[in-house]
Amino acid sequence: MGALLWLPLNLLGRIWPYLSKEECIRRVIENKQDPLEILLRDAIESDRPISVSVKSGKVYIGRLVSSLDPAYGVQSLTLSRSYSGHRDRETSAFHLDIDYEQVLEDTIVTIENFVTEAEQRIRRDNPTLSEDELEERIEDEFEGWERRSGENEEIRSIVDRLHALEIVIPVAEIQSVNLFDESIYDIVSRGGGGDG
Repeated sequence: MGALLWLPLNLLGRIWPYLSKEECIRRVIENKQDPLEILLRDAIESDRPISVSVKSGKVYIGRLVSSLDPAYGVQSLTLSRSYSGHRDRETSAFHLDIDYEQVLEDTIVTIENFVTEAEQRIRRDNPTLSEDELEERIEDEFEGWERRSGENEEIRSIVDRLHALEIVIPVAEIQSVNLFDESIYDIVSRGGGGDG
């Protein structure tokens, strides 16, 4: 019985959200009360960018790419960079050096075009699909992009650009992490510095 009981229990997670993997991870993080894991979970769930200051003085701003598994603890963070900069050695004020947003925006437009074309094609071939089923099929196609990148130069270019924006930061190198709000950064930077 123990060898097969996991099958129906895993299926229950799809039917009953309380048993889903995401909900289990959420409960474990809540129980551990690790501030870093809570902040990272909130950033992933809200799709908000974070700012990561590292020991070298560099600062990376972007969205988390990696997911959390509290069973192993956080060993590193993978960010899709939007900006990078540095902290002044004397004042610790943050200075923005590189804006990756234009590369990201061009890539997002290309991806949105792919999603629109895929949606139209799938809807045309399967007119009775529900919105959830349609979304699931589009996600399946999108996840297959990386596998098909060797066959299609445009897809390979998009995948390469997305990977080029990613950076893996070991937790041992991190000095601080916070949610990043561009409007707050603009106000603080106009005022002559601050910690961003």
